[in-house]
Amino acid sequence: MSQNAATSTPEARSSQIAAIYEVDQLPIGKTSRSTPGTYVKVFDEIRNLYAQLPVSRVRGYSASRFSFNAEGGRCETCKGQGVIKLEMNFLPSSYVPCEDCRGRRYNPQTLEVLYNETSIGDVMEMTIEEGAQFFSAHPKIARTLSLLVDTGLGYLKLGQPSPTLSGGEVVACGTPEQVAKNRVSRTAPFLRRVLKAPRQQTARSS
Repeated sequence: MSQNAATSTPEARSSQIAAIYEVDQLPIGKTSRSTPGTYVKVFDEIRNLYAQLPVSRVRGYSASRFSFNAEGGRCETCKGQGVIKLEMNFLPSSYVPCEDCRGRRYNPQTLEVLYNETSIGDVMEMTIEEGAQFFSAHPKIARTLSLLVDTGLGYLKLGQPSPTLSGGEVVACGTPEQVAKNRVSRTAPFLRRVLKAPRQQTARSS
């Protein structure tokens, strides 16, 4: 038997698998304060980057200034959510963009801090794929975003509210977290998405 044939056996291939991690479809957040960027912790690195810019240092801005969940840098009209909730009698609540920040979550002073002529509010509007390219000079940020692109989520916005994600998108978001948590250097993500048939269709087939 040739050497190539020997290394292609199931036993040889299985020995090359270091670990298998299961990621469920539980929601990664129930409010618009949770986004793909915050869930995989990459937004922490982005906030740190903006806090290190010369303008931030002169003004005394720390990383918390660039959190839309904390007072100081966020828009206080919408409390950093970018939208205003409208309560209506006998009808479901609706949301409209905040008129003060125009959906950008931050106050004007925070949006004045630019990295490559781009504010933190602009970053929130980037897709994950755009973000991976934009932060290519910063390995910690680019690697995590590139993993999300590899799992097929490059089209999602970094600031997209987590409750709008599908079950399959939640599973894919969990892949970079597992890679980072277990410090896996070489990773090939395989996603199995469980699709459930509609109840009516199931009832007709029974």
